[in-house]
Amino acid sequence: MAVDNLTTIGGDQLVTIDGTSDLVTIGFQLQPVQLQVFKQSAVTKQIYAYLYQDFNDDPALIALYKVFNSMAQEYIDWFNNINLPVYAGNPELNGLFLDWVLTGLYGIPRPVLPANMSQAIGPYNTFAYNEERYGEYTPGQVQRSFTTTDDIYKRIATWNLYKGDGMTFTVPWLKRRIKRFLTGVDGTDGASTLGISTFVDNTHEISVEFTGAQNATITVDTSDGQYQVMWDTLKAALRSGACQLPFQYQFNLV
Repeated sequence: MAVDNLTTIGGDQLVTIDGTSDLVTIGFQLQPVQLQVFKQSAVTKQIYAYLYQDFNDDPALIALYKVFNSMAQEYIDWFNNINLPVYAGNPELNGLFLDWVLTGLYGIPRPVLPANMSQAIGPYNTFAYNEERYGEYTPGQVQRSFTTTDDIYKRIATWNLYKGDGMTFTVPWLKRRIKRFLTGVDGTDGASTLGISTFVDNTHEISVEFTGAQNATITVDTSDGQYQVMWDTLKAALRSGACQLPFQYQFNLV
């Protein structure tokens, strides 16, 4: 039985035994991980405005330029600290400012979430014969709507933008998105029941049952009243298209 000692480029020692057992023993040399910290690339200091030497003895102009430089530095500090793209859990982004960021940066305007709509008149079986003109269509009207608060607005944005679950639609993908919407205050990643992470790790309250090849029923356990309001809001967002789902499937929201 031949025994060979191999050394890898990284310095690991490999002992290989050539025999019927095909046994390979690997000895690893562990080294501490060195983290590389990148410095902030944004501008932190302004180019100060200054007086010409001819006016350097005027106390009023000196005070004016001092205030101007101070205010300009405050603007730079504000832009560096506001983190415009980071809307989730950012209390500085609210109201019309939040609308400007999510619409301008991400293309997500603040939606109107219909809680109750009248039925559209025109498609087959939506009215009796001789009651409406042939070929006429009357769209459904919003009779009652949810208020899209900043919190709800951020949760909708996270639903559409979150990439942590991957880009392939699966049942776990859908359940985690629902739980994240129900528990993620201000668009954050959601509740961790184990307390060891900051992401969704339990979706037991959510059931997704496929009743056909392209038909699914989504049920959320709201018996304790904890998720009732948010689940009603999410259903309105899903039905209106504010929260996107694969168009290939028909979803029944219970």
